[in-house]
This record gives sequence, structure tokens and C-alpha cells, in this order.
Amino acid sequence: MAMNPEVQKIAHVMYRAGNPPEAQKMAESYLAKHPNDAIARGILGQALAAQLKPTEARIQLMKALKRQPKNSQILCALGEVSMNTGNYRDALAKFDKSLKYSPGFPAALSGKMETYLRLHKIPDAIRVFEQSGTVIDGNASPDVIRTLTRARLRNGETEAALDTIRLSLPLKDGIPSEHRRSILFLQGECLMKLKRHQEAFESYKQANEVYGRRWNPQSEIDFVEASMELLTSERIQRMPKSDVDASGIVLIVGLPRCGSTLTEQIIDAHPMACGVGESTKLPELANLMHERFGHDRKWPGNIDALTRDQLVQLGRDYMDHISTNTGNAKCIVDKQLGNFMSLGLIEAMLPGARVIHCTRHPMDLGLSVWTNLFAPGQIAWGDHLDDIGHTWNRYRKLMSHWDANCSMPRMDVHYERLVEETERYAREIIQFCGLEWDPVCLRFWESKRTVLTLSQNQVNKPIYSGSVARHAAWGGLLDPLRGALGPAIDDYEQESGHPEA
Repeated sequence: MAMNPEVQKIAHVMYRAGNPPEAQKMAESYLAKHPNDAIARGILGQALAAQLKPTEARIQLMKALKRQPKNSQILCALGEVSMNTGNYRDALAKFDKSLKYSPGFPAALSGKMETYLRLHKIPDAIRVFEQSGTVIDGNASPDVIRTLTRARLRNGETEAALDTIRLSLPLKDGIPSEHRRSILFLQGECLMKLKRHQEAFESYKQANEVYGRRWNPQSEIDFVEASMELLTSERIQRMPKSDVDASGIVLIVGLPRCGSTLTEQIIDAHPMACGVGESTKLPELANLMHERFGHDRKWPGNIDALTRDQLVQLGRDYMDHISTNTGNAKCIVDKQLGNFMSLGLIEAMLPGARVIHCTRHPMDLGLSVWTNLFAPGQIAWGDHLDDIGHTWNRYRKLMSHWDANCSMPRMDVHYERLVEETERYAREIIQFCGLEWDPVCLRFWESKRTVLTLSQNQVNKPIYSGSVARHAAWGGLLDPLRGALGPAIDDYEQESGHPEA
């Protein structure tokens, strides 16, 4: 059966253009008129999953499956949601069922292999591929190529992993942009591990240029400038305050690849703490409150319109949401890094909340952002080295403003120091969270907890120092990043006491 033209457009935005938020909007609009379209609902589920909203995604996918119980794509998408939330048994069952109805279905084959990788059963992942009869060549599925390459990398077979990539080249013009990016990123990783940095740089550069120059920083620039102008210490202190008790809330903020997952895992290992991952609740409340309360301007332009009752509503909404399924935890950790943008609001909305600011040498952080593939539509500023440097400078400028104008408790955690003196800083982190020290916090990698970020493969390993001063090996290749950062490099080294290698 041919796909409805409107649904084809939604699929194009989701899979070809790699824009899950827009695909979500289009699918919701279409489904309001055509609620029984299982394909459109399945795409909606995948768009939600890509935005790290697994509960909502599962609801939509189950509705789609009810209408088409033998649809391999829907079954596969449900398997991916289960895999990404740590329900590996269900994931394998869904992938097997998908393969039953569509033998050799690449997405299901890849998903099954990836599940075994998550379970640290690397030989099983490779065996799934070998038993499938799939041939790696220019016609092979990018999903399978990607997962097999990662399996071989994890198995220490770097040359074999690179061969897997090379057998799939050249990439066809018609493959989705995200698939093209993923293959090029993996090629870059293989070359980097082989210390062929010039070739790795070229591969990463190609990957990051697939979408061209898609980042427009103007809205971020305007927000930072408005925050610094409007949210002075005096005005923040004059703001009405919510009456919620948020003393058990710890917000981890910073930029991606700053060591935040490591910090969260140390806290989450404590028997009286619970990490909830990267909750989207605070950004949603901040971004939509002007519509909710009928204000003429968005935050921070509506600072004078906010009432105590409105802040109470916002604070209680957040607390009700964040405390779900956290048991008797005394400390709840929200690792939504972008919350650093709204600390002035959070101080009034969540009295007593504590902030852990995770940071890392800007050259290492910038390199890590540039060489890692984020979910579609996320971190567009990470495509180009100079954009990364400018983003760092704006972020540090705003954090310095909060330093001078906010009074909420805050602790800075420098990744390099945490790696070098783990127990000392882990103790300080736990104390800052209002908890008694427990040695289990130093064995965080023993946790079976699922992490939905790029650091998911690191949380089951002891701390290692291999990511410190990684940028040094790349030399002048990173000059665009170094030039955009300017004095920020020296500033960080003086602040952290950790000189550039």
C-alpha cells in the first residue's frame, strides 16, 4: 500500500531531514484529523523517542501496533525504546518478532546487535550479524554497518572496524543525512583510534558539514543579553518566591561532554539519591509559562509580570513531575545541562535547590562535542569548531553573571580534578548534596542504571583519565576552535589549576 503523501512529508522530515521536533508537530497535526493512521502514529512515536521522551513514545507506538500488530517497523521502534530504557529482554523479544515478520530487516537486526552491546555481550552481537547472512558492501544498510563497526571497535578490532566502513563506501547520494553522518563519524573514530588524526579530522569535518551551516546563534545571543540586563541581583531578590521546598533537588548544569554523567553516577550510587537523567520539565515550564499565564513576553522579559502564585504553580508542577518513581530518595538529581540558562528563574521557582556546575577544559570539551554524533536536531552548534568556541564563551559569560547575581548554593566540578582526585571530590560532591558519605559512591560503575546520553557506554566502567588533554594530539587542526575560544583557554587553566598539555 502506497504511503499517504502527507505522511510521506512527515517521514521525509523525520528520516531524511533529521528534524524530530518538526516531525512531531506535523504528525500530531495530521493525526488530529486522521487518528487511525498507524504509520503516522508510528513516526510520531519515533520522533518522541529521538527527543528522549520514551514514555510518550511507547504510548504512541503501542497505539500504532494495536492497529498493525505485524508491522515490523513499529515492532522495531518499540524494541529500540525498550533497549534505550534498559528493558533488554523485551527489546530482544520485539526485535525477534520484527525479524519474524520481515526476515533480515536491517533496523531490527541492528537493534538486536545493539542490545547485546548494551549487555556487554560483544561476541553475541557479532554472531547475530554473522548468522544473518548480510553482506557488507555499498548496498548494505547504514544501521547494520554502524552497529557492526561499533561491535568490532568494542572488541578491539579497530582495523576490522575500519574495513567494515570502507566496504560500504562510497556512500550513495540518496541515503538519509543522519545515516551519512553516522557512518562518517564512525570512520573518524576508527581513524582516531589508529592515531591517523589528519584523516580522522577530514572524516569528522565531512560528517559535521552534511547539513551545512545550520546553527543560528542569534536567539541565544539575545537571551543571554536580556538575562544579563534584566536579571540583576536586586531584581532577582525582589522577585516573589515559590513556597515549595526544593532543598532535595540538585541540578547539574554545563555544556555537553563536561563530565556531568560521571558526577551524576557518583551521586546516584548513594542509597538515598536518585538520578532522573535529563528531564525536559524545567525548560518546558520556562519556555511556555508566558502562554500559560497570558504574559505579553517570554522569559526573561516577563520577569515583572510573574506573581507568587504563578511561581508556586511552576514549582509544584516541577516537583510533582521530578519526584515520580524516586521512592524515598532524599536527593533527586536532574542532569538537564541547559538549565544553566534559567538559574535566575529557578532561584525564585525552586527555593533551596542546589546547583552543580560541571566543566572541562574547553579544548577537550570542544573536541569531544565535535567528534560525537548527537541525536538528530540536537547540538547544532557542535557542527563547526568556531561555533563551539563562541558557544563556550556565551555560556561562561552567563555563568559568570549568575555567580555575581544569584545566591543559590553552587559547586563547580572540574572534570580533570574529579578524574585525578576522585575520592576527594566525590566526598565533596556528596557533602554538597546534603548526604552522608557512602563508599559505594566510588563504585558507581557497578550500577545497572540505564543512561540515555552519549556516555551510556562509560557508566559501567571505572573512572579513566584518557579523556584529559585529548586535544593535544590534534595540534593545529583545532586552530579554529582555539581561535574562537581566545582568552577562555587561559582563563579555564588558571581557574582549574590544570594547564593545557
